[in-house]
Amino acid sequence: MSQLGAGRDSSDFADMCRSADLRNPQRRIAGVLLFDGRRLLHWIHGPPEDVRQLMGAVVLDPRHTALSLRLEAMLPAQASSDTVWRTGLVDAEAMDVFAAAECPDARAVLDALGRLIEQAELATPPQVERT
Repeated sequence: MSQLGAGRDSSDFADMCRSADLRNPQRRIAGVLLFDGRRLLHWIHGPPEDVRQLMGAVVLDPRHTALSLRLEAMLPAQASSDTVWRTGLVDAEAMDVFAAAECPDARAVLDALGRLIEQAELATPPQVERT
């Protein structure tokens, strides 16, 4: 999770979405980027080196502050089989519930994330040719 940097607004989220929609599928990165008006939730999975590079870019991106990691783990095969990249909006109260949830293990984090994604208004997945 992260927060928008100082002086940033929803247009910055739109820019992030356009960039992610273009690049992430080509890099075999899947997952979800959700926004509640001030906070962002990044759920990314894919080849480990590609995920590390993407997270390195997020850390250096001035549009993000207060980056916190909820889970870093190899996902079970059934959880990592989704190869779609999605972006969308989520209600701040739903994000509050996710942020405050006690998640003792990977399964609990994934369950809480699933509930949050179910409540989100997700954009149609981008149609990008993979190379």
